[in-house]
Amino acid sequence: MENVPSVDACPIASSVPSVPIDTTPLETSTTTQPSIMTVDIKDENVALNIMVSFLNIAQKRGAFNLEESARIWQCVQKFIIQAPNASPVEPVQS
Repeated sequence: MENVPSVDACPIASSVPSVPIDTTPLETSTTTQPSIMTVDIKDENVALNIMVSFLNIAQKRGAFNLEESARIWQCVQKFIIQAPNASPVEPVQS
């Protein structure tokens, strides 16, 4: 087996400064929306919207793998109402 230098001996690794982790919230909103924990569930539509909100929270926390996320997105798209002459909603790719 070949001798492999350790990471500590790597000149590139030692010259890269450490970067602090950003712990600020992912979303900052200028409009105040009621918490999904306090919304009055008065009909099926509100209940569905709250369930979708919880799915979004779970996704942001990494609860689903890529295939599960894609399948959930397919389901959510069925409930998105589009305006006439509007293009379909495309997922954001990063």
